[in-house]
Amino acid sequence: MLQFPASDEPLEAGQAYTDSLTNGDVNLSMRAPSAPSTIARDDGWLYVIDAAHAQEQPLIAILDLATTHVADSPTTNLDLSEYADLPPAPADALAWFAALPGVTAASTVTTTLAGQPAKAITYTVAAFDDEAQCSTATTEPCLPAFFTAAGLKTFYLAGDAGTMYQVSVDGHPVLVDVSTLDGAAALAQSLTFTTPG
Repeated sequence: MLQFPASDEPLEAGQAYTDSLTNGDVNLSMRAPSAPSTIARDDGWLYVIDAAHAQEQPLIAILDLATTHVADSPTTNLDLSEYADLPPAPADALAWFAALPGVTAASTVTTTLAGQPAKAITYTVAAFDDEAQCSTATTEPCLPAFFTAAGLKTFYLAGDAGTMYQVSVDGHPVLVDVSTLDGAAALAQSLTFTTPG
């Protein structure tokens, strides 16, 4: 099993990888997709991006909720917002996300992911009244969402969809957002989480 490469590097198709999600708190492993993909990551977050859909939603996004903050308004400007000024992710991050304007979500279900207890919602995102361009990283109106201590600022676009899990890894909360793109579900099924020691 290989260690994950540096951010923005390609993954070897079908290869198993492992490393820490958050240094000292949560480790993860997964098997890379069979289609070309790249990884983006820093302490507390990891994305796997399908090379053929690089401008779309990641195949999978993983966030350490213990070190993640959230947008305080659906009109938050990501470019002008700082992590320290925003509230921590709530205890029920799925309910928070499901209540955002433009989000249509199914009822929360109790399940497992990567052998760990989890809650999950399926969701779709649509445009909403007064939606603005929340970031210069896109030219489209967007819905601001999660902020990590390492500087990742996430947003959603109309048409994004997936299944969002809140996983308890020995009591440590981790968010896993699995898109509807081909290969995302298999990637999620290959996940394992552990805590050091």
